[in-house]
Amino acid sequence: MKNKIRDFVYLDIERTRSILAQLSEGLPNERNSQTGREVGGSGDLEANVPFLVHATAGADYRYVRSVSETKSLHDHIFERCLTELDKVDLVTRLTEGDSFDWDESSFYDGMFILVTGIFKIVDYKYVVRQMANLPSIVRLIAKISLKAGQESTSKEYKKKETEFKNLGLKEIQQVIEEFYSDLTRVRIFPYRDDPQCVFLGDLDKEYYRYPSTTLSAMYGSFIDAGWKALIQVHKSNDVAFTRFTSIGGDASRLEDQVEKIADSLTDITNITQSVTFPSVAFTPLAIFREL
Repeated sequence: MKNKIRDFVYLDIERTRSILAQLSEGLPNERNSQTGREVGGSGDLEANVPFLVHATAGADYRYVRSVSETKSLHDHIFERCLTELDKVDLVTRLTEGDSFDWDESSFYDGMFILVTGIFKIVDYKYVVRQMANLPSIVRLIAKISLKAGQESTSKEYKKKETEFKNLGLKEIQQVIEEFYSDLTRVRIFPYRDDPQCVFLGDLDKEYYRYPSTTLSAMYGSFIDAGWKALIQVHKSNDVAFTRFTSIGGDASRLEDQVEKIADSLTDITNITQSVTFPSVAFTPLAIFREL
């Protein structure tokens, strides 16, 4: 079988390393393949993986993190992690045409899914910057169109400028900056004929292989390029926890009063950022395409 070559868009190497370390306990130190020898678990890391120059002898690549390690080692760690997950049958594969039942009871907290679909990545900080520049851009296009003798186009863009002013862009920017500015959201649509079925997660910019702005320039808003993602579902219960946050016997305690305010703010955050079914929340481990 031909080896798969993966081009990673995103790889959370720390979570991947942690999962592999827990799954692969007791593996032999080295394994042989037709393509050569590679480090398996513990062994002479410096001898076998020369780009980990500061690792001590007898170290284990599943646990060691070094500033000198290359992304090629990260890719290998992911391959081993996925292999070990498959060995214990922990990965559900989901692609277009599968008979998977998209029901709330089909998902459980911590579930691993390898999903193929249409991706949408939204970097809210970039969105805020675009919104701030939008009136100026529209105004500039109107002026250029007028000088070029395109009066109808100029009028159209002047109308858009007025619409943006009436829309209250500054207020919208403030809301986005308050609740979303540090987020980069990724949506995955496994089924083309049912956009209500969607996985929704947040990306950590530390683990990008490509900046989100580069991806937008390359692919546009929706990315339909056969991408895959290994994700881990996180799911909360619909239990009301208000009874656990009520103020105790001494209602005058400052700590309890502050906590009550914090709970109210949390409720607002839940309204703006919570995920409700049929959307399914997840943490991404890897996003990639196979070549």
